[in-house]
Amino acid sequence: MNVLAGDIGGTNVRLAVFSSTLGLTDSLVETVYPSAGFNSLEAVLQTFLAENKFELSAAAFVLAGPIIDDQVTITNLGWTAIKADIKNILGGIQVGFNNDLAGISNFIPNCNPKDLVTLNQGTLVEHGTKVVIAPGTGLGEGYLVWSEKEYRAQPSEGGHASFSPSSEVQIDLLKFMQQRYQHVSFERVCSGSAVPEMYEFVKGRGVDQEPEWLGKALSDAEDHTPVIIEAALNSANPVRLCQETVKLFVEILAIEAGNMALNLLARGGVYLAGGLSQHLLPYLEEKFTEKFSIKGRYSEFLADVPVYVVIHPQPGLYGAAMFAFELAGIEIN
Repeated sequence: MNVLAGDIGGTNVRLAVFSSTLGLTDSLVETVYPSAGFNSLEAVLQTFLAENKFELSAAAFVLAGPIIDDQVTITNLGWTAIKADIKNILGGIQVGFNNDLAGISNFIPNCNPKDLVTLNQGTLVEHGTKVVIAPGTGLGEGYLVWSEKEYRAQPSEGGHASFSPSSEVQIDLLKFMQQRYQHVSFERVCSGSAVPEMYEFVKGRGVDQEPEWLGKALSDAEDHTPVIIEAALNSANPVRLCQETVKLFVEILAIEAGNMALNLLARGGVYLAGGLSQHLLPYLEEKFTEKFSIKGRYSEFLADVPVYVVIHPQPGLYGAAMFAFELAGIEIN
């Protein structure tokens, strides 16, 4: 029996077919489509089905947005996906929707040690609440609570809560962003889409001059974020403006992760997922833990909370596959 899994984000749509024979060991086929190349999830699915002929027993999708009444509008894309329409395209099979962070969260209890890098050892409490925060195109947040025999993933849209600065530089950043947005959320200052504006803010502070080659690269690029990240990570010729941008980004990520850990008493650990967490691992290893635990009277508590970076390439997709197998009534170990 085969199932279809999909991770639907603002930048890419990832679709894969998994079989009950292989389980989660490997997919039969996996395809990535640029979200901007389509106007709906239905259009992507029609393309995928035309290219891949499989008999499917169930399908599950994790989507970057809140799911209400079996439909979801993807926050950073504008698509609205309705479960009944997707079910119709797929021939009436069982279809499940889940928040993208709930999908990643479902993967966390089943991941291997090799899928994690430890930032803070802490003391892991069995059955303790687990927090997941994932900076990607947007800022995803979710958590897991223990329920009788297993962890249950819970969605959240906490990334859209108001940004609360904790230093003079961050206060200035808030003022800078308030000139552009009526509401400045954590996502506005801690996501892939936020990086170019944070770079502009840092450059405006006169930290350093922008190299001519970088200005041209930014001018030529449709998406500035990877250019800035790569320039910060370039060990041979790092650009200070980009380094300071990334450091500020990591500080804010650490602060919000600490907020989540306190809000939910995350004794089961904090898990940093999303593409940016993997790319920025050197900066996370250097800067994250200190900023994460600075919470006054609760600093000691946070210093004992384990913190990990999820380095598995597709936790959301595999979380969707787990959901799809569950819908099909297939038990995968």
